[in-house]
Amino acid sequence: MKKNRSLNLLYGLSSLSLNENAGQLIKALRKSKKVSGEVLAGFLGISQQQVSRYERGETELTLEQIKRISGFFNISIWEFMDILYFFYVKKNNELNEIDKIISQSFYNKRQWWGMD
Repeated sequence: MKKNRSLNLLYGLSSLSLNENAGQLIKALRKSKKVSGEVLAGFLGISQQQVSRYERGETELTLEQIKRISGFFNISIWEFMDILYFFYVKKNNELNEIDKIISQSFYNKRQWWGMD
């Protein structure tokens, strides 16, 4: 049950930057595996503070870093990127589409009432 709760944190990612989304994904994966930041840092050969910076989205991840992090969690780099795509690109596109519909509806009402 806790595993699912950790991964449910991902549902709020759409309003974050790409770096923040990647960081939240790393944090959710780490918590779902019940691994400390220190253990992940040891595997990656970096400091625990650097892991914290990744998780807060303060540091851009390189492809090599994503590859190593994905390997630690036993998922492919493509699975990692698919999750980011879904929660960042797809959700943002859906939000943009909703904004367009609302804007168009408002414009149509203004036209109908002779305000434009």
